[in-house]
Amino acid sequence: MANSCTAFLDLLMRLPLHDATLLSTVARFVVVVVCVVSVLYNIPRWFEYRPHVQISADTNSTTVVAARTWLVTDPMYVRVYYSWLYLPVMCIVPLVALLTINTSLVLAVRRSRADRKRMNVRQCRENNVTLMLVSVVAVFVVCQVCVLT
Repeated sequence: MANSCTAFLDLLMRLPLHDATLLSTVARFVVVVVCVVSVLYNIPRWFEYRPHVQISADTNSTTVVAARTWLVTDPMYVRVYYSWLYLPVMCIVPLVALLTINTSLVLAVRRSRADRKRMNVRQCRENNVTLMLVSVVAVFVVCQVCVLT
């Protein structure tokens, strides 16, 4: 999810739009939503293990190990958290978001290329950088889809 957020914000900041305040507002909103969802999704993981102190009389040493709690051994928790929620939260939603954003970026670049006569050199370079980032994200999406299959 963090990778998706990073890619989204990187692409969003290079979007060939004129309203910078809109971009920063959307970027802040996306960061807050991704952070909240990430924390909420990972809260149960904080309770899967607990510290357990092991004292060895032979070596006169004390070690702390991670002991599993009842949560990890509960079959319903494992089924819901690792089977039902993992794929949508970690794969499907980020990939759909990246595809949607990439599509809108390509359409925005096409619209701005139609106005090429009014563009300066800097704006043309921004379009080229945007297309390069779209292609990098497209390669990332293809690689992620290949991992899912």
